[in-house]
Amino acid sequence: MRGTRVDKEVVEDGNLISSRKPNDLPAFNKTLIAQLSRRRAA
Repeated sequence: MRGTRVDKEVVEDGNLISSRKPNDLPAFNKTLIAQLSRRRAA
């Protein structure tokens, strides 16, 4: 199985959230909080 490399600050794939580098951490955290908030509301 192979993955696809995406050059973005943050990538969401279902429950998986990934980022490229430490400088992308603010965007990663924002996405993580948004995903957790959506789950809590559901």
